[in-house]
Amino acid sequence: MQKTTSTKGDLNHWHDVTPIKSGWTTDQKYKVTDAEGRAFFLRRTSAERLYDLKEEALLISAFRSKGLPVAEVEAVGLSQNGEHSYLLLHWLEGLTLDSVLSTMTESEQYRIGCIAGRQLKRLHDTPLDIEAFSHRNLKAKKERELNAYLTSDVREQDDQQIVAFIQQNMEMIGKGPKVLEHSDYHPGNLILTPQGDLAIIDFNGSHPGDAYEEFYKLELFVIEQSEQFCIGQIHGYFNGDPPQAFWQAHSVYTAHAALYGLKWAKDHGSETDKDLERIRLKRIFNHYDRFRQYIPKWYRSFDSNNN
Repeated sequence: MQKTTSTKGDLNHWHDVTPIKSGWTTDQKYKVTDAEGRAFFLRRTSAERLYDLKEEALLISAFRSKGLPVAEVEAVGLSQNGEHSYLLLHWLEGLTLDSVLSTMTESEQYRIGCIAGRQLKRLHDTPLDIEAFSHRNLKAKKERELNAYLTSDVREQDDQQIVAFIQQNMEMIGKGPKVLEHSDYHPGNLILTPQGDLAIIDFNGSHPGDAYEEFYKLELFVIEQSEQFCIGQIHGYFNGDPPQAFWQAHSVYTAHAALYGLKWAKDHGSETDKDLERIRLKRIFNHYDRFRQYIPKWYRSFDSNNN
């Protein structure tokens, strides 16, 4: 692979540079503007990750060629001094959906959720003829993470029932449709454009996987902000109620994430993150009646009120 360098990866190349602090990644992110006033999104990371960024650029370009609402790739390469690799995308005008979702009416939240679900289905259904990612053994990964929780000192009291539920239903992991997952699909990675459309950002974690795995982050990050959006995303994706197999898999992914989140917060998070994970765990236990139910209360309530 030829490693070309460019001043576009250097901050002093740009007329205006605004750091972007959102997200968990350690990558450097900026909104940059050139002398003509054109805006771009610049992400910089280690030089060793150039291959990853090139594959991400291929993926984004492939989605864009299929008509999906994603940013246009401007450049990818090494900064001029060779210390950083970078990805440069055309800036998508608009607001992240999570910043405006709570200002919408419940019917608007449901409607935009349906749009998000249909966009996700389009993404999953897009055939891509690129070898962008290494093989991923999803079940083995989930088993390693569960074991890391079980052997840690952050175990929740009386977690035996939930652990047993996960272990007894582990065969549901990876049983959904095989797709290229976005892997972090939630309102923080959706842009509400001035035209009222939804654009999709942040593909740096995309990988082959299970379509049903894509949904558990609704319960982690979105449900407290908008139950209506979560229901809308599910309905938009499935064009109505999902099959029973979805709920069986979704409940396992959710239970697993709720427990492993405690271990993750200890290793990577702040004290606030640790507290939030425990609050989230208790909320999820309540929604699923400590996983004696496959379908969460917030969806069962909507279903009974609308049928």
